[in-house]
Amino acid sequence: AKMSGLLAMLVLAAVPRPGAHTATRRGVARLSTRPKMQLGMKELGSIAEHAAIKRKEKLLMPKRLSPSAVTAFRECAQSFLFRNLWKLPEPPSKVLEKGIVVHDALERIFAVPAAERRARLHDTLRDVWRERRSEELVTSLFDSREEEREWGLECLKLLDNYLAAEDPEALTMGEPLAREAWASAVLAPAEGLVPELSMVGRIDRIDRSMGAEGSSMIDIIDYKTGRTRPAVKRAAKALHTRALSHVGAHCNGGGGRCATCATTGPESRTHPHPRRHPHPHTGAPSLKYSEAVNSRIRQENFFQLRCYALMISRGAPLTGGEPQLRPSRLRLMYLGDGDTGGATLVEEALPADEVSYSLQLDEVQRECVATWRSIAQLVQGNDPLAFRPCTRKFCFCHQARPAVFGGR
Repeated sequence: AKMSGLLAMLVLAAVPRPGAHTATRRGVARLSTRPKMQLGMKELGSIAEHAAIKRKEKLLMPKRLSPSAVTAFRECAQSFLFRNLWKLPEPPSKVLEKGIVVHDALERIFAVPAAERRARLHDTLRDVWRERRSEELVTSLFDSREEEREWGLECLKLLDNYLAAEDPEALTMGEPLAREAWASAVLAPAEGLVPELSMVGRIDRIDRSMGAEGSSMIDIIDYKTGRTRPAVKRAAKALHTRALSHVGAHCNGGGGRCATCATTGPESRTHPHPRRHPHPHTGAPSLKYSEAVNSRIRQENFFQLRCYALMISRGAPLTGGEPQLRPSRLRLMYLGDGDTGGATLVEEALPADEVSYSLQLDEVQRECVATWRSIAQLVQGNDPLAFRPCTRKFCFCHQARPAVFGGR
């Protein structure tokens, strides 16, 4: 076991460091965004065994919801039943494991001295994988050492994409206020047979930001190890173009005020933002496209981050954060987009005025409460078949359903 672990570390050690001028293999550059998990007879048998027990039991409400659980139910009620309520066993996933090690590496790197972060990011991921790696996990994920090596290259490529988009040694507003911070809030009291809705969620990173009047605020950052969809990427590119124009007009000698960094006059001549300048204009959401695309992008891509903003604003104090600071901007960083020079940054500025800000949070809260009540209605009916499957071909529900319901 020690020798096999050493071989894996040597394999990952052969990967070039950030900044090395080497050609990227096509198979590594094209990262998958969806898990192509195929359940074998052993996995299906385990699912059938657990499901047989669960089907004899009364359905129970979950104790709480997370933003991702809300999305999961809305996307596929049957998959929500299998995963969130019954917790049926699933084999390890290379995509899920990749997300875990990359997120852990990006969390840990900010505990490293700032001047060493770029050079040590790859080694940080290796440390994470060394801690998680076991022969059982490796056997379940990979068919060969070469396949494990390819997977490791993909993980390190995601970190290189991050470094191309952001410099962890010189963040715009200083060190993160919190990393992997837990947020929570009670969004609805118990009502009849519907229990109290408690929402919890863990936020990848919280940075300090400045409001238009120089007030201290925060940005909510979420790392995504997949790719953006074309519509999202086009919107992000338009946002980036407007942001660069904003820098030229207000920061590079314009003598005006940059609403993002809250600097004026001579101080704004040397702008502190990174080369890619990921900040849009403040005010209304900045993803200008067709109204239909705008709405879809905001709802699908920013819903989870809006839930974080809701919990921070109306819930219990953050673990590891500063609860009195109001969220001003939501930032998604798609690490899978490395073929065009780095991760894709997509942002949404939350409303600056209190009335609009409160109305937006009210809308998010209503969606969460409506989802909670829909779950409660299905649970009270106590019919697992009432949790309907979705039409997405890649969804877990289609593979697990025959083992759970006998081919129905």
